[in-house]
Amino acid sequence: MSDGVAMRKLGYTGASHYFSLPQHPFTLPETVAASSGYYFLDASKCVKASKVDGVHLDPSAHRILAMEIKKIVVSVLQKDKQKARERRR
Repeated sequence: MSDGVAMRKLGYTGASHYFSLPQHPFTLPETVAASSGYYFLDASKCVKASKVDGVHLDPSAHRILAMEIKKIVVSVLQKDKQKARERRR
């Protein structure tokens, strides 16, 4: 089964040319990210959708999410900087 077929079976048909789901549709996104060498942030653990529409984030949630993303980016950059220092030795 192609990744596009797996996506359609889950009811999602948009943006399939940008990304695809793994063959098994119940694989956790964090597992897929880790096995592919990507970082993963579960935004639902740090922010909730606005009470206005239940979908979008309000300004304070955007700030919180930005800070969580910043933590990951800073950590990644620090690790890369450390690796570069070790290579120069």
